[in-house]
Amino acid sequence: MAFYEVRFPPEISHGSVMGPGHNTAIVEVDAGSEERVARWTGGRYFADAANGVKTRVQMGQVLEFARSMRGALHGFRWKDWSDFATDASHQALVTLTATDELIQVGDNQNKVFQLKKVYSTAPAPSITRLIEKPVQGTILIAVNGVTKTEGTDYTVSYATGQVTFNVAPPASQNVTWGGQFDVPVRFGKELDQLLSIRFDAHDVRANDSIPIVEVINEKAIDDEFPYRGGVYISPFDADITLAPSDPFAIAVNPTLTTRVINLPDPTVLPAGGIWFVIQNLHATNPVTVQDNTALTVAVIAGYQTLTLVILPDSSGTNKWVGY
Repeated sequence: MAFYEVRFPPEISHGSVMGPGHNTAIVEVDAGSEERVARWTGGRYFADAANGVKTRVQMGQVLEFARSMRGALHGFRWKDWSDFATDASHQALVTLTATDELIQVGDNQNKVFQLKKVYSTAPAPSITRLIEKPVQGTILIAVNGVTKTEGTDYTVSYATGQVTFNVAPPASQNVTWGGQFDVPVRFGKELDQLLSIRFDAHDVRANDSIPIVEVINEKAIDDEFPYRGGVYISPFDADITLAPSDPFAIAVNPTLTTRVINLPDPTVLPAGGIWFVIQNLHATNPVTVQDNTALTVAVIAGYQTLTLVILPDSSGTNKWVGY
């Protein structure tokens, strides 16, 4: 699967049936009382684009788009006309400002912030939604109420929704934003079987359904055993730098106490694992494992084994983690 930063034709999505859905388990006893359990932490977006297709030309656009996405396989952008902006109407009916939504409070250290939107109806607890597909040309960022300049003070990843400042915002100062955003979606599984197309006697297009489903955490996860083999390095008498394609299982016999294994850059790799398993076969000489910035991830003592995975930190940046 892949995700393509291309938007489904907005003139078609405008006429679609759309909105968030939830997954609540309801257990009801004979007496009428019930217990409700939320299976999802927040809403998930669903739509049906069938009503948005109004001409044969638009039907051709949908046909080409669906074939290009290979049905439900690949993800793409979608404009949710009911909720695509940070203003109170959710639809940019009033002027958007750089202080519409609070992202986070600065700490004088963190430079990377994830765009988000909060939904709140007191006294119910608020729901935070991560915004991963901001729309280029609409984003406004402010620190302590002062609007900053994109490209000079910060950069925006329009594929992930992360804002990176050149200088970390000062402690206790609010980092806020305003703008428009898309929803990461895919076609429903039904399109793998059939994209239903009909034309009536007046040559007007009619469709049963063109389901659209929001994709959550659209990242490749290596959750199966990686069949990359193993290697035994003896004597381990020179530092090495691993590549993602190197053997999965690595056994070393260090001849000196200062041997180092350097890991590849985790920010360009998918989170998950297991990526490497490293075993130190020397009785006393330790092995130091470092990330690509020379930061020590772990020290492997004699006859010990280290398992390495990649996990995102609080800012969403992938880091090496050993256990």
